[in-house]
Formats: sequence, structure tokens, C-alpha cells
Amino acid sequence: MFDGEGSVHAAEWAKLELPLVFMSADGTSDRVRRAVDAGAVGYFLKTVDPIQLVPAVHVALERSRERAALAAEVNRLRDVVDGNNDLGVAVGVLMAQRGVPRSAAFETLRQHARRSRQRLSAVASEISSLATRLYDIQSIPPAKDERLGGRALRPLRPLRPPRALMRKA
Repeated sequence: MFDGEGSVHAAEWAKLELPLVFMSADGTSDRVRRAVDAGAVGYFLKTVDPIQLVPAVHVALERSRERAALAAEVNRLRDVVDGNNDLGVAVGVLMAQRGVPRSAAFETLRQHARRSRQRLSAVASEISSLATRLYDIQSIPPAKDERLGGRALRPLRPLRPPRALMRKA
């Protein structure tokens, strides 16, 4: 590079989501490692024989496609895990609040989603988000109230439905 080392600029180029191939007169392991860490899918030493360059670029492009497909799969799996996590949290919240077994809590959640014409994952995500917010609020240290003589307010207790409603469920 005319203005420095290519791996320094690689982070900017990586934002373009293009495969990076480095060509250098320096083939030391440290330089190659820095190029790979910067996202290189290929590294060539100058002077390169054009007959060898074409297949090497094809291999580098294929490696780039494989990395993109792997990244997409990781993101898809992360979304699945997050969705299942929300469902598990929502079922757990219903189990704790209603005092019912897992299958009953899941069925209650499913029926609510049907009645409200929402996807089960959307309802579960909303419950999970609200449970997280409630937990965050409850973890804030209690404020001291001057009306109580400087004593701290009592922390919130988990909400429970009246016993009459628990028997009906």
C-alpha cells in the first residue's frame, strides 16, 4: 500500500462485505497472521505468477462465500435460540404466577396467542421483555422516603393472582 500496511485499512474495507485478498513482498508469519485477523481470505507473495493467481483467487472467493454462509447460519441459529429462550421465560413466568405445571402454562400462552391473533413467539417475546424490565426495576436499590422517617421503602414482592383465580386455572 502506498500509505501504510493493508491490515490497518482492512477494517474499513470489511464494512463493504467484500472478500479481502492481500498481496505483499513480506511473507513473515506475523504479517500473514495480521492479514488473516483483519479478514483476509487470501494472501499472495509478490511477484505472483498469473497462472497460479487465477485459481488462488477462485479458492479465496469460495472461502469468502463459505464464511458468509456460515455467518448467516450462526445468525439464524442465534435467532432460534433467542426465540426459544423467550418462550421458555414466558412459560416460566406463567408457571410461577399461576402455580401450574409447564404443560398448562404453555397451553395458556398458546391459547392467549390464538385469541389475540398474534404469533406465539411475539407473545412470548413481549412477556420475556416485560419480565426482564420488572426484574431490572426490582433490582434498583429502594429509595429512602422522608415520610417514613428515612426508612427504605419495602421492595416489591412478586405478583400472585388471588387464590380463587388459581383454583379455576
